[in-house]
Amino acid sequence: MKKKLWYAVSGSGQGRIFTAKPERDEHFKIWLGESVGCISTTFMIFESEGMAVPNLKWTDDPVGLTLSIEFDGID
Repeated sequence: MKKKLWYAVSGSGQGRIFTAKPERDEHFKIWLGESVGCISTTFMIFESEGMAVPNLKWTDDPVGLTLSIEFDGID
């Protein structure tokens, strides 16, 4: 199974994962959209284990990513 997600960085430098392309809120310098905490946490774990993450800033547009999950040995 594959799922399209989006990665964006707020004005404070905090990266988050969104389920759809988020909208920029210039006043609060945050991204508006649905963000699932467990997906963001998993992403941060992968990042801490060496996964390369784009070096985005608040002024950058969100980037798309694909989450892929497969079970081994099951047809």
